[in-house]
Amino acid sequence: MPKRALSSTVASGTKRKHVTLSIKDKVNLIKKLESGTAAAKLCEEYGLGKSTIYDIKKQKKKELFEFFADSDTPMAMGERKIIRHAKNDDHDRVMIEWVRQRRSEGVPLSGPLLMEQAKIFHRSMNLTTDYSYTTGWLTKFKKRHGIRQLKICGDKASADAEAAEDFVNEFVSLVETKKLSPEQIYNADETGLFWRYVPRSTLATADEKDATGVKDSKERITILGCGNAAGSHKMKLFVIGKSAKPRAFKNVKVFPVIYRSNKRAWMT
Repeated sequence: MPKRALSSTVASGTKRKHVTLSIKDKVNLIKKLESGTAAAKLCEEYGLGKSTIYDIKKQKKKELFEFFADSDTPMAMGERKIIRHAKNDDHDRVMIEWVRQRRSEGVPLSGPLLMEQAKIFHRSMNLTTDYSYTTGWLTKFKKRHGIRQLKICGDKASADAEAAEDFVNEFVSLVETKKLSPEQIYNADETGLFWRYVPRSTLATADEKDATGVKDSKERITILGCGNAAGSHKMKLFVIGKSAKPRAFKNVKVFPVIYRSNKRAWMT
């Protein structure tokens, strides 16, 4: 066989890497195809064969669009690759609505709480199908709706959004009136540092049934940072501790921060 023919045979016999698109990618692909984007360009963008692209449009369009439209969680659609409905759609809708309501009220939610609430709805809806709401159900429910674990931020929940918006308008007016430059505008914010606080989760070995831990330490310092909008001037950190003369400060003459103290290490 001639050398040229051999090389073309090898090239044509090279297998394309298998690609599985998410539901969101499939919907976007169909929209691009219908808006006039060339199929060849989409093949290059998504790493698919032309026949696969047309198969997605022909076989999946109606089902994909309906499934995507029913979901208000784009993050979940960006990760899901298979259209898979809940065993009971009515129960699933009631559960996710309950989750949204509780979170809008700032109520912390956990996996066991969701599983218990699912059982309560199952009974109250008089569902005849026998179903156990285990961690397997919980994993599928979270994937279906893009639910993930987040650390709770207490300050954000208690913030006055309306007052903050009013201040923004007032601040912009002040900057324009006084003709202030970024070098003249400063921002200061405080944060608490629990310097002996241990992580709230851990990696555990296979033989551990329960991950044991230690009692949370409440030892903290408060830190105030301040700098201008241009980033050209950063002031010394202002640090507040509980002890007026910590033992670690003995014989230290020069401090990289401004240090003060009170009984609770809080800013007053």
